[in-house]
This record gives sequence, structure tokens and C-alpha cells, in this order.
Amino acid sequence: MTEMHNTAEALQLHLPEMTIFDVMGHNEVTALPCFEMWVQEGRLDSWKEIVQKIQRQRIRREADLDLLWDSLPHFGCQGDLSLGNLGCTADGDLIIFDYNIAGEAVLVSDMITEGLLICRQYNAQDHASAEACFESFVRAYCALRPLSENERHAADILYSLTSAFWFTWIAYREDSLEKALERKDAAAVQKHLERIFTDLTSSSISSLLNCSAA
Repeated sequence: MTEMHNTAEALQLHLPEMTIFDVMGHNEVTALPCFEMWVQEGRLDSWKEIVQKIQRQRIRREADLDLLWDSLPHFGCQGDLSLGNLGCTADGDLIIFDYNIAGEAVLVSDMITEGLLICRQYNAQDHASAEACFESFVRAYCALRPLSENERHAADILYSLTSAFWFTWIAYREDSLEKALERKDAAAVQKHLERIFTDLTSSSISSLLNCSAA
């Protein structure tokens, strides 16, 4: 990914459409729309206090990101980096294919969202391994493409917002918030909401972003 980003930046390569992982637009790794729908439907009324705290903190984080967004480098990206789209030649060279949904993306946003996706997708049942994978990914990326101060700040916000409403933690999986609501498991719902608020208020990856641009 880093080499593709560096190449796109060097060539000033831009594409007319956005990728499907646009944190400020259509983003397929967030279940925030589901969460907001449940709030509107009253399904989270029993947890109004923490839900309101979550909503206020999300608005703050999004406002902080919005102030930075236009200053962040954005170029054409492959847009669907996953193990299923990687290959290896007989000589050991890496091949990346499937560019049918390539599009424009803020580079640091592409790094966070797709990095999380590839690490969490293939370590779905082991949160610690997934996060260790992501930490290694971020360090390797920053070593080859040092981030500017604005990108480092944005990366921390992007991780916070993306993790808080991570699609399989909010919906789909048996241990998701959605399933806890269906089971009327109040303790599990409370735990999910506390996790969301913690993700929105923490700076979980600041220490990983020390490789800065000159």
C-alpha cells in the first residue's frame, strides 16, 4: 500500500470517483447508520445517558477531522486491498490486482480503514492478534511514508471513529451490539456502548505515528 500511495503522490494521480472507504462519505466499514437508526427507533432509550455522550463525542471528533480534511493528501488508490486481491510471482514479487473499484482517497484514511479491514478480517475471532497486526502495519507504513503533523492528527481521529462503529462489532456478528439488542441482553449492550465511548475518547495509535515527515 505504501508504495502505491507514494507512486500516486509522485505522479499526482487523481481519479474521478471516491473509494468505498470514504470516512467523510460512503464508508463500508462503518455501521454508524445502523447505530443512528436504532437511536431514532428508541431501541437504545434505556441507555440514553451514555448514548448522548457517544453522540456528542462523535460530533466533536468529526468536527476536528473536518478541519483537517482539505489539507490532507488525496490521490488515486486501489481501493480494495485484501488478501484475496494479493498474489505472488515465482520470483517472490508481490502482485496486487482487482482495480475495478479504484478511486480517489485521502491517503491516511485509506491506510487506516483498509489496514484495519485486512487485519480484522483475517483475525476476526482474535482481537489481540488483529490489533497487533494493525500496529505492525501502521509502523511499516509510516517507516516508508512518514506522515505530516496534520496526517498524524487525522490518523488518530480516523482510527477512533472507525473503530467505534466498526461494522462487525455493531452488527452482523453473534457478539455484536445488534445481536445483544435482539437478545435483550442489557449487560452486553452496556458493554458495547462503553467500548464505543472509550474508542471515541482515546488516542489509541498516537504512539505508532512517530515517523513524521521532514
